[in-house]
Amino acid sequence: MDHKTLPSSAKLIIHEEIASTSSQIKPYAQTLSPDQKIWLLAKRQTDGYGRHGNQWHQQEGDFAGSFLFNPNTTPELIAQLSFLVGLTVKHTLDGFLKQAGRNGDALTLKWPNDILLNGEKISGILLELLPQKEEYFLSIGIGINIVSAPDHLPYRATHLSRFGITPSIGAMVEALDKNLHGWLEIWSKYGFAPIREEWCKNAEKIGRQIGVRMGDKTLIGCFETINEQGCLVLKNDGQ
Repeated sequence: MDHKTLPSSAKLIIHEEIASTSSQIKPYAQTLSPDQKIWLLAKRQTDGYGRHGNQWHQQEGDFAGSFLFNPNTTPELIAQLSFLVGLTVKHTLDGFLKQAGRNGDALTLKWPNDILLNGEKISGILLELLPQKEEYFLSIGIGINIVSAPDHLPYRATHLSRFGITPSIGAMVEALDKNLHGWLEIWSKYGFAPIREEWCKNAEKIGRQIGVRMGDKTLIGCFETINEQGCLVLKNDGQ
């Protein structure tokens, strides 16, 4: 297990192999002070999961990491951070694509928590609130396909190595850490408005008809925007 400190002052912990960074990071919420933050990565993640407990399969060389910190806000505003993290991952991947001269490739954001490259999923995020005495910490799990992509999914997925891009997980976490720190500063200073505006500019299928699963039902409508609370706004049957 490797340790170092990132430029944002976050502690970095890298495991050779664990089941899930999201589950492994949870005990740290009971021991960290409010001003501490950590990144926990796995070179091999054997039992990763996303929303609704869905499995997320990765190979060695793919990015599997979780970031833990005290968001210093109310639980009602935490949903906003999902969009902030989406922008973090998008801008991070934008940087690697541009370095490789891949300026024609399109990264878009799919509500609520996916990042697509040319319409195929390349990354997913998972936010989990973790209580700690009278406060709480937030765990942000991020999976990025670098060398592989699952082929058993009901949608298309891709990975960076298809485009000749194979950053190390160390290079990836340093870029993510820098971008996340920057977006958190914007959010802290200006609130959700600039996050919402930038997210909508890069949203997948905005202005088009989509289906949204709500329990055992699927709502069909035109994806108009996300509102000031981060909720999806659909135009349905003229409403």
